[in-house]
Amino acid sequence: MTKEKILVIGGTGFLGSRIADYLEREDYEISILSRDVNKQNKGYNSYTCDIAGGGITLEEAIEESDVVIHCAGKVSYSPKEKDLLYKLHVDGTVNIVDICLRLNKKLIYTSSAAVLGISNNPYGNVEEQLPQI
Repeated sequence: MTKEKILVIGGTGFLGSRIADYLEREDYEISILSRDVNKQNKGYNSYTCDIAGGGITLEEAIEESDVVIHCAGKVSYSPKEKDLLYKLHVDGTVNIVDICLRLNKKLIYTSSAAVLGISNNPYGNVEEQLPQI
């Protein structure tokens, strides 16, 4: 019986590396895709590319997998990085979803509240009204 091939996008990050390690212990064949080639040192089949740019490497990595787990991201609350974060979290995710749909691949997507972006409100995205006493 062949092992199911799982691609962990963001596989060198905090969450992705733990998912990859767990799935390897469960006897899956793991590949990781990361933007940082220097972090790819666990012996997994590795790909390096910018998911926001898409390209042949992203498509090849997805094509060679049975399941894609997308947990790539960058945590930053700096207004200076707003465009970069949008490119990574939105454009990158759109590229991954489009390729998975086209190649009929299963996709698991992880996210957090950080993808909501940076609020223009100094108190965050929550606006509550207290009753007058």
